[in-house]
Amino acid sequence: MALRRSLCAVNAGCLNEGMSTTLRHERAMNGRRLLPALALTLAMSASAQNPLETLPNNYKLDMENQWVRVIRVHYAPHEKVPVHDHAEGPVVYVYLTDGGPVRFQHFTPREVLAIRPATKQGGFRIHHALVERHSVENASDIPSDFLRVELKALSAATQIPDVKVDPPVLSAGENLEKVEFEDENLRIVRSVCAAHKTCIARDVLAPALEIAFTPVTLTGIAARLVRITSQAGQVRWVAPVAHEEARNLGAVAAHRLRIEFKGAR
Repeated sequence: MALRRSLCAVNAGCLNEGMSTTLRHERAMNGRRLLPALALTLAMSASAQNPLETLPNNYKLDMENQWVRVIRVHYAPHEKVPVHDHAEGPVVYVYLTDGGPVRFQHFTPREVLAIRPATKQGGFRIHHALVERHSVENASDIPSDFLRVELKALSAATQIPDVKVDPPVLSAGENLEKVEFEDENLRIVRSVCAAHKTCIARDVLAPALEIAFTPVTLTGIAARLVRITSQAGQVRWVAPVAHEEARNLGAVAAHRLRIEFKGAR
C-alpha cells in the first residue's frame, strides 16, 4: 500500500485515473438528467406536424388558391389540443361564432403562454407572420369556431400590422358597407344588408374571399347579378365587380366580410 502511494506521488497516472473516474460519473449523471428533457423535445418534434393530417377534428382545409388558404378551426369546450405547427405567413382570423378564452402555449419563437380573450361572431384579427408551434386549450364552456385565413399572396417578410376589429352593433333594418382595414396589400370590407331590403350598392375592386356570418339569399337588381345563396360560415371566392346592386330576400340580415387582395387585379 505504501509502495503504491509512493508510486502515485511520482506518477500522474494515478491522479488522472481518479479524475477520469469522477468525470465519467459526472457525465453519466448529466446524461440521466438530460434524458427527460430530450424525451420531451423528441415527443414535441414527433407530434408537431401538419395539423390538417394529425388533428382532422380541429383543423379542416376549406379552400385554397394561389392567394389564400382557408382552414376551418374547431375547439370543443375544455378541449386540449396537442403540440402542432402552422405555416409561417400573415394570417387573418375570422370568428364565426361567439367564443370564450383560449390558451395557446407557444414554443416558437420563444416559450410563452398567450391567452386569447373571448371573441364575438363577425370579429376578425390580423396577425403578422410568425413561426407557430403551440398546444391549445379551450378554457371555456362553449366551442370556439373560426377561420384561419393564411395569406399566401403575401410573403413572411411582408410588413402588416396586428389589428383586432370587433363587429359593429347595428339597429334593426340598418344597412352597412364599410372598409374596416386597408393597406397596400389588403382591403377588408364589412357588408350588412337588412332583411327584405335593397342592399347598399358595392364595388368589389379586387379578387376577394367572402365569408358569410349569417344565411345569405340575395338576388340581383341588374340582370348581370344572379341569385347568391350562402350558408352561415360559408366562404367563396368572388371576382371584381363594379356597382353591384342586390336585394336581400332572407328573413335575417345578410352579414358578410370581404377580404380583397389588391395585388390580384
